[in-house]
Amino acid sequence: MEEMKNKTVDITKCCVGCAKHHTVVMKAQEFVDWQDGGFIQDVCPKMSIADREFLVSTLCPTCQEGFFD
Repeated sequence: MEEMKNKTVDITKCCVGCAKHHTVVMKAQEFVDWQDGGFIQDVCPKMSIADREFLVSTLCPTCQEGFFD
C-alpha cells in the first residue's frame, strides 16, 4: 500500500458534449477507493467540482458551464 501513496493516475476521456479529450490527474489510492464504490466527493475532496463531475458524467468543464448555466 505504501507504494501507491505518491503515485498518480491520468484519466483521459472524450467529452460527450464537445468530443474533445480532457484529462484528470488523481492519486492512485483515490482512484482505487472510487472504483471500490466510494463517493467521488468523499474520496477526492480537494479535486475541483468540475473535474469530479467530468469523471462521473464525462462532460468537460467547458461544456458543464454551457450546460448548467
